[in-house]
Amino acid sequence: MPVRLDDHQLAAVVARHLGVPVTIDGLRRLSGGASRETWSFDAVTANGTRHELVLRRDPGPAIGLSDRSVEYTLLDAAHAGGVATPAVWFLLERDDELGSGFVMERIDGETIPRRILRDDAYAGARPKLAGQCGTQAARIHALDPARLPALPVQGAREQIELYRGYLDGFGEPHPAFEL
Repeated sequence: MPVRLDDHQLAAVVARHLGVPVTIDGLRRLSGGASRETWSFDAVTANGTRHELVLRRDPGPAIGLSDRSVEYTLLDAAHAGGVATPAVWFLLERDDELGSGFVMERIDGETIPRRILRDDAYAGARPKLAGQCGTQAARIHALDPARLPALPVQGAREQIELYRGYLDGFGEPHPAFEL
């Protein structure tokens, strides 16, 4: 898995799926994404059409219970069911040599709760937010389970063993987590 994302390699992969050559503009890694890498970029065609996109991928070999294909399928089903999610474009393939991940459209906005709850720029949004979250939760619960991928089920013992392995893999003590 490459440590850095090569914009020419990414352009070739996006072009193959889009069907026309593209250049990559504004490639930057976003600070969010928790345990996944999230890259923002624009794919620009020769005629100037700009596609605002995001690459979400694992930072190394997939660790845990699912790879990005499960997330991709869940987002696709949610989007098709009317949930306010970005449209997914395509899943990376092994031959792309970009790791495990997918490309989706980019939706501009704020994701940091303290900014949404504190900043004046979001004062008008705050009174509407609870109702909008309720609407989206209702849409999620209305999704047809038959369209969703099967998720692995683990008992408590299997989960503890999994996370014990993660902690041991750090190679240094983490007493709070170990407790």
